[in-house]
Amino acid sequence: LSIDPIYPDLPDLLQLARWGLDWLLKMQSEDGSVLHKVDSQPALTWNFLPSDDPAPRAAMAPSSIDAGVFAGVTSHAARIFAGLDPAYANRCSAAAKHAWSWLVANPNVLHSDAYYRDGDVSQETLWAACEMAILNGQDPKTVTLPDVPAIPFFWQSPHVLGLFSLALAGNVVATKKIIDGAKSISTRVSQDPYGFSPLPQSYHW
Repeated sequence: LSIDPIYPDLPDLLQLARWGLDWLLKMQSEDGSVLHKVDSQPALTWNFLPSDDPAPRAAMAPSSIDAGVFAGVTSHAARIFAGLDPAYANRCSAAAKHAWSWLVANPNVLHSDAYYRDGDVSQETLWAACEMAILNGQDPKTVTLPDVPAIPFFWQSPHVLGLFSLALAGNVVATKKIIDGAKSISTRVSQDPYGFSPLPQSYHW
């Protein structure tokens, strides 16, 4: 079976990324806020394929957490696509800045999703701040970072992604945080048969 690519001018990996980004961009509202997710309502439907889900599906209200993740992803995407699709890069850049402005004005709006509880916005905000600093032309080496470790890396604490961007751009503090984090989990990783870092209690899905 041969399927024509949606974005034939892009490498395979970036075609997949672009497909996901297109969806994310649809989740941003005119005020810059970002909807949490689209899911079965009023509760998650189990044991059905999405195409067979009998429940209505709806977007959940925006939150600061989602704005932070969105700003981090789209600002990074703006840099990646700048040399490949300038128009799309500009769209991602504008979306990131719009989400960041909303986040700054609404720094602690939490969502009510029972399946993805996260009461701490700081990690998502830090990820966004790292990426936005680079996008806005600040020298990455001069970005000041809070006194938080890079690890644990989890869906509730994705800030290491922003630290990686800064480290790759020469920020020595971000680099040290990543190295220290790697050292802190090296024993656990070496003892895990799959070389995995999460703790057993992280597998609750």
